[in-house]
Amino acid sequence: MTSSDTQKSQFLELLLQVAREFGSDKVIDRFRHIKSEREKYLREQWKDQLGDEGPAIFRDVDFDHLRVLLYDYLEKDTNKHFQFNTELVKTCIQFNEYEKAREILKGLLDKEVSNKKRAKILMLMGKVALLRNEYEQSREYYKSALEIHKRLQNYRGVASAYNNLGIISHEQWRAQTGRKYFEDAKKLDPYYDDQQIKISVQINLGIVYNIQGDYSKAFEIFESLLGEIEGSNDIAKLQLLINQGISARDDGQHSSAIKILKESIKLSSKINNKRLLALSKLALGETSVLTGKLDQCNENLIDAFKKFSHLHDKVRIADTYRVFGLLHIEREQYELAESEIQISLRINNENGNIPNLAESYKAYSKLAKIRGDTAKQREYLQKALALCETMQATRRVERLQEEIDLLA
Repeated sequence: MTSSDTQKSQFLELLLQVAREFGSDKVIDRFRHIKSEREKYLREQWKDQLGDEGPAIFRDVDFDHLRVLLYDYLEKDTNKHFQFNTELVKTCIQFNEYEKAREILKGLLDKEVSNKKRAKILMLMGKVALLRNEYEQSREYYKSALEIHKRLQNYRGVASAYNNLGIISHEQWRAQTGRKYFEDAKKLDPYYDDQQIKISVQINLGIVYNIQGDYSKAFEIFESLLGEIEGSNDIAKLQLLINQGISARDDGQHSSAIKILKESIKLSSKINNKRLLALSKLALGETSVLTGKLDQCNENLIDAFKKFSHLHDKVRIADTYRVFGLLHIEREQYELAESEIQISLRINNENGNIPNLAESYKAYSKLAKIRGDTAKQREYLQKALALCETMQATRRVERLQEEIDLLA
């Protein structure tokens, strides 16, 4: 079985769970019977033509077949029909089946639905568009949903819409705009009861402070949230620890950063989350460079690089190259450092990652300073400053301008 077929099989199993919730045993039994007969027929008739794609084709047919059976069963119960479809959309999103999700949502939007249901559809359409990086379209969906939530005085919905509009601004590196949305969402905290949304808003607000260079404020937000997380929400705790560690590092609180990031490495290893483990090791690796612990840095960076490569995370690979460049500057291996920083610049340019691009130019300016090339040092700092202005990182802009002024 191919990895694609495995994923489609898991998708179908989750789809069946949704069907059980809204359907009946009779519907599920009928689906399984027809599925078995269809697959037997197709394998006999098409086995030579289907090849490796056969199982994947079967899964897509299963998806449409089960939907039709459930639609027939739920035809007279409009509320259940709506609930089934929205749960189906969430299942599609979970398995990256964005086109299927969009098709279902458009079908719902074309029907006569209440304002409350319409707002829910628009929020889901906004999410699908956001996951597809269709930022302008996503913004329009969320703004439309926001207006409905306001009319209905649904404060939870208003806060959620503000939060998502802030995320879109953040994705487009408009930190100040994002911050305004997150602050508007936070003002609504007393009017609704959903801790998940409240925590998400505050995490996003902390990340914006980090982007803008207000590291101590970001640190305080993450510290406060760590005390609010309930139970065994390890993923949320990990995200907070990593962001808090980065805040402490960038604020010059290196001992605190090392302690926090070691804790995040321990927790991510425990739950076997490779992506967050790699992020923790990358952050700790950069902190180790700043504190002169070069051997520890090398070990963490190599491990992070392997994991990001396995995950095909080009943006993080580029950032790892940048930190390797900083490491080799400290080791006076300047040609190697230059090649690594150039790789980081190229990948970040190709992927439009503005924060990493700004940091790579800062690393390049450090190399130019060591070589005594003041003109190049100024050029790279000015490029970093322009990028920080683009993402509305006001405190970073101020610090870079001070550094440039010292070169005059």
